Amino acid sequence: MHVEDSMPYWSALALLDGWGMSDPQVAGVLRGLATDEAGRSSLIGPLLPRVLGSSHEARLRLMACLADPACSRPDLVLDGLAEVGIDPNDTAVADQVFQRLEQGQAEGFGLRARVISYLHGDPRTRELAVSEIAKPDGAWEAVASAYEMDAVLRRAILESLTPLDAPGRAVLVDALAAGLGVPSDVKEQSLGRYAAEYEADISTAAAVSYFEMLAATQGVPGMRPVLAEGLAATGTNYERRSQAAFAAALALGIPDVVLDASHDWREDKRVAVPITDFLRPNLPLLRLVLQHWDELKTLFGDEFWFRLDGHRTGGPAELWKVLVSVADEYPGPREEALEFLRATGPERPPYHQSPEVLSFIARCLPQSVLLRDFCLATVLPEHIDLGGWRGAEFAAELLGTHFRGDEEVLRQLTEAANAEFSLPPGWFPLSSGVLCALGEGWTNAEGLNTAWAWRGTDHVPGLPDGAWAHVVCSCAGRDDLIGWMTSQVHEAVITDAPSVRARRRALRGRIQRDVEVRRALVEMVMAPTTPCSLRVSTLSLLRGIAASEEGLRTYTGDLLSRELARDTPSSEIGFDLARGSWRGMAAVLGELVRDETPSEAGGATAVNPRPDRGANPVRVGSPEHPHVLRLEAGNNGEPSP
Repeated sequence: MHVEDSMPYWSALALLDGWGMSDPQVAGVLRGLATDEAGRSSLIGPLLPRVLGSSHEARLRLMACLADPACSRPDLVLDGLAEVGIDPNDTAVADQVFQRLEQGQAEGFGLRARVISYLHGDPRTRELAVSEIAKPDGAWEAVASAYEMDAVLRRAILESLTPLDAPGRAVLVDALAAGLGVPSDVKEQSLGRYAAEYEADISTAAAVSYFEMLAATQGVPGMRPVLAEGLAATGTNYERRSQAAFAAALALGIPDVVLDASHDWREDKRVAVPITDFLRPNLPLLRLVLQHWDELKTLFGDEFWFRLDGHRTGGPAELWKVLVSVADEYPGPREEALEFLRATGPERPPYHQSPEVLSFIARCLPQSVLLRDFCLATVLPEHIDLGGWRGAEFAAELLGTHFRGDEEVLRQLTEAANAEFSLPPGWFPLSSGVLCALGEGWTNAEGLNTAWAWRGTDHVPGLPDGAWAHVVCSCAGRDDLIGWMTSQVHEAVITDAPSVRARRRALRGRIQRDVEVRRALVEMVMAPTTPCSLRVSTLSLLRGIAASEEGLRTYTGDLLSRELARDTPSSEIGFDLARGSWRGMAAVLGELVRDETPSEAGGATAVNPRPDRGANPVRVGSPEHPHVLRLEAGNNGEPSP
């Protein structure tokens, strides 16, 4: 162990667990650390009882550390005191802790949560708990656990929680922003809690409306100090807070407030706003950035990409992957993005080919060489890691949509596995992305037939569920297809979102083009012995396809009436293969009765879908009102084309 390690806790723990204090060398090192100055000893606070071998001696040492201003990790010291036993009313410990808090001394990480958990009997701790639940990133969990029987705190926590899901909260923010007769004080109070919202796009939209409302009565200059503070936010939700502040500054026409803000922890004090977390794009913010594109480039000059990168090092390449989500709505950025993509070409492994990039090219240049090259690079075997688990299936979908039946594209897809089928046994040459592409646009391709013929052998390695669905739906007969589908339903096969989408498209494409399969599924749905999950899955897959099948509309209408008339408030639940999740029968029947045609039905042509980013509908706003959260939920919670 290196005693000069900046964080020796883990090394010390390994020594204790592996050799113990009976080892003279270990004992010498650890006892030396335990009796070192408080800044060092506190780093192994939870281990001091084991090192010193006496609870009494350990408590004395821990209390001495806690009282020393040089103690850098009082949070770990409290953990050590908990090991020897802390009474919730321990005044001696509480006095030392609150003295540190009052004097602004080092807190370490999570000190306040530990105080609430360990010392909740002290009146000062309750005051601390009240202040914590007033913060968006306060120690809520610790307060809820320590004061579960405190009616006032419990009520305060429950009132601060929301029963609405993300789409519901987005609708609420839209309604508040529009006014709709809402009293101004209610509107201000509700929108003013934007920092407590954990969905970045909803938080951003609420913040923009909130500061626009305040600026209308207090003036724009009065907003600058508050926005500068938000831009320089720290803590667990700093990205959301800085994004919200930046969006509000853009909406108010004062983007230069970024230059007023400063980070004390940076030597140059510069603030940079991370415009995305690279998980789900903050579309209201992106639209505002693109709307003020030229102004921001002039304002930031050579620092332009740095100011939007949030102290990361990705630069233009990473940021364009996010900006293209809506860049096609703004002529200048649209052309810059296309120029950048033409110059760089598809990224090589191990980097991801953003699905948003593929969707952007498809919207701007449908059926183009650029789109073909990017999609091929994402699905071909030699680039199997390009795009990761999310990109290949989406690229395959675009290839089938834009180049269905194109012999040149088919040649490139099949020749990519140039070894054909002469590879050693146990290795199938076509990637899952290629199989999905063939299933989307070339259902009679040899590669699909070979994969089907080799099923159940060692020649075909485990394929993602979406790729195998395309093989089955392209090659299996009616009975084999329904048998496979039934087994998937019974096993409740849950997979990642892209594979669910690919599986759904494969099944719906086959149902659309195969009358025999469609009619067999309708008969199966209407059979009284069909299990609930199989009925839920089949009805979900038939939505918008089999509405004209004889008797189906009447049957589903009657079934929905029975579901709604149930004595219990909940509907019968079944596994929905089309969504990869459990759903209520009433919800599925309601969709089918409304007969809304899905946006991504397999076999459709000339559509440019947006990629999945999870189960929630994408909130996209609009170029005219970039911060408004317009829900574009297509079928199955997917974005509309």
